[in-house]
Amino acid sequence: MKTIETAVGALADALWGNWLLFVLLGLGIWCTVLTGFVQVRRLPFLLRSLASSRKQDAGEGRLYSLQALLTAISSCVGSGNIVGVSTAILSGGPGALFWMWVAAFFGMATKFCEIVLGMCYQGKDRDGNVIGGPMYYISHALHTPAAGVLVALLLFVQNAGGTLIQSNTISSVVNQSFGLAPLFTGIFLALVMTFIISGGLRRLVKVAQFVAPFMALLYVAGGLIVILANAPRIPWMFGQILGGAFHPQAALGAAAGLTVRDAMRYGVARGLYSNEAGEGSAAVLHAGADVDHPVRQGIYGIAEVFVDTMVICSTTGFAVVITGATSLDSNAATLAASAFGTVLPLFSRVVPVCLVLFAGTSLMSQWYFGHVSLNYLGKPRAAFVYRLLFPLMILLGSLSTVDLVWSIQDCALGLLIIPNVIALLLLSPQVRRLTREFFDPNNPFIHKQETRTAGSKGEDL
Repeated sequence: MKTIETAVGALADALWGNWLLFVLLGLGIWCTVLTGFVQVRRLPFLLRSLASSRKQDAGEGRLYSLQALLTAISSCVGSGNIVGVSTAILSGGPGALFWMWVAAFFGMATKFCEIVLGMCYQGKDRDGNVIGGPMYYISHALHTPAAGVLVALLLFVQNAGGTLIQSNTISSVVNQSFGLAPLFTGIFLALVMTFIISGGLRRLVKVAQFVAPFMALLYVAGGLIVILANAPRIPWMFGQILGGAFHPQAALGAAAGLTVRDAMRYGVARGLYSNEAGEGSAAVLHAGADVDHPVRQGIYGIAEVFVDTMVICSTTGFAVVITGATSLDSNAATLAASAFGTVLPLFSRVVPVCLVLFAGTSLMSQWYFGHVSLNYLGKPRAAFVYRLLFPLMILLGSLSTVDLVWSIQDCALGLLIIPNVIALLLLSPQVRRLTREFFDPNNPFIHKQETRTAGSKGEDL
């Protein structure tokens, strides 16, 4: 077993070397240029779309745009938004936050492209819900069904591993913060998830609609209190972040001998890992949106990255840097809680509560990723069985160690990203054509509100 762990860990390290980070960053730059800086030029359109968003009568088996967006946010916002950002600061100094923002900026364009393609190539599950994802556009657009099967398998493995990890994270946090035994946490969590997934996608979406805004507002409000309590240090905080990005020796990392490379590496890694740009997961969760044109939904991907990284991850980073928490705590798992606790000791409880909510929403989305993967593989019966087994996996994850699972998940995710990056590069001309089509003032799309146009989406786009 030790040999297996070592081998899998070595593969994970090789896949997640600096080369992959810069490939993903390069992809984001390419998508940004290709789409004409869509995250900047089309920001007014995005803001108008969000401002006018309302519940609509989506077609059978579809969601309206805001539902898809909130579900996607609930998926990508996880423990990494707290623990991962803390790790980046401890390893790369405050300057890592700047490079995290850089990665997020270009990641917005990557997400946009993924969602546009995900809207073009779709299928249906046994319940009649419209489903999609990277396996669909890789298989159908590139005419490589074998690659589509491989991507679906990797997506399933990655999210099955994520289920064990997220449930283990929740049980550990609850045990450390509130003293509840992992067994009881696992049973409660399994029962809650049984209730959610028994209602299928519709119930999952309803839960995400409520929980995603609540957990984001709770955490950001807590972070704002911490920042405002240290308001005189705000200029100093930004000085540490910007100075640490280019002159780490002048910032908090001086004693650790940090370099610009360290700040860049850990910041870029955290930004990309958190917002999931380049993984193809966004295409899965946005595919069911009922819109008149793929680009209309793709625009929402910009907001997804902004909320995940620029808002929630930044909240963690600001709280840690402005309070100087790194001088009080060197444990990434508790660093943010220590920062919040400098304002009021009981205030540190906000972090574990939010951590549980973040991991919980990611957990329910991981079932859906597995569901979509199995349906793509032509295994609707297996997808039904997986719905029954999912709560047992949660209980298992709550009670077991997951060191090997972490490595397996990292391997699956790294291998998943490679074909997705290739597909995005090859299909980028299609994204550019659709983007120009949508924003062409001579076409009706940009002037219309979202309307249901049954049968308008599919491979013919």
